[in-house]
Amino acid sequence: MFIGLLCLAVPGRGGPLERVELSALRAAPAQHLGAEVSLVIQLSEEVEGWNPFLTRFGPGDYQGFQVWSDDALLWERAAFEDPSRFFFARKGTPAALILRGGRAHERFEVRAIVRDTFLGEPWVEVMSARRLAEHVSEGAILHAARGLQLLEGGRRELARAQFERARAGSLPPHASEELERLLATCD
Repeated sequence: MFIGLLCLAVPGRGGPLERVELSALRAAPAQHLGAEVSLVIQLSEEVEGWNPFLTRFGPGDYQGFQVWSDDALLWERAAFEDPSRFFFARKGTPAALILRGGRAHERFEVRAIVRDTFLGEPWVEVMSARRLAEHVSEGAILHAARGLQLLEGGRRELARAQFERARAGSLPPHASEELERLLATCD
């Protein structure tokens, strides 16, 4: 008698996942409900306490994290003040340990599942995380924000100096390109 094995394809296991920007996920969270996706995020901070409402993410079992979308230019006030507050990793997992060991503004590539939506926001469980070398440092954010203020005030040379300082370090390509664009406006 032959007993066959039934192999089911499990999304995200062995194959590439759909890469989604967190900003797009936040704009249409129901579109990805239950889906496993790949995201690049910028870490804001660990969240110490939250109201789990009607979700599975109780503070006893999960660590909460506040993150920004990778495409967020954090020197823009609106982007900086609008992190996603509902990213969770099960306590004790490698993903939780990696994120907990991260510093503000570091970038991580994560594999995650959109478990719930509440009040128009996705509640995301991080399954794995990998720190990326390139990130926008706090210094780069500070100098770029100052550059924008100076540029708005018509002080192009001073703005140029701030944008130049913001370019120091190992920036991701999209941030470097935006700083180059801002530098060009100083001419």
